[in-house]
Amino acid sequence: MTYFHGTDNEIDFSATNPERGRFDICFTDDADVAAGYGDTVHSVELSVVPSTAEEVVEIADAHGLNGEGHERIEADSPYFYLLIDEPAVQDALEAEGIHAVEYADEDWDNAEHMCIRVFSAHAIKA
Repeated sequence: MTYFHGTDNEIDFSATNPERGRFDICFTDDADVAAGYGDTVHSVELSVVPSTAEEVVEIADAHGLNGEGHERIEADSPYFYLLIDEPAVQDALEAEGIHAVEYADEDWDNAEHMCIRVFSAHAIKA
């Protein structure tokens, strides 16, 4: 399957995302959504199957990286992205062999779309 990333910045898909200093790039399966994020739309294929938000929550819980009570982030939360924004959660996912996660996200108009968050350059095939 082809995924898309829209940007106004130069991206090296084999190295790091310049804004984070580590590989952490979002893709979507909708080219029109990607175009809303920037004038240049890159298309890629992945060499891995993205994991689910539920798997991320399980791993974050197992590593003590998810909050408790009202600070706990669930897989279906509109704030799920905050959980995987955390470098420690990304490190725990990679340690478990997870290099990409698919989850529902919202664009600039709060319209929902699928986001595929990739944490490792080797997860990108083309």
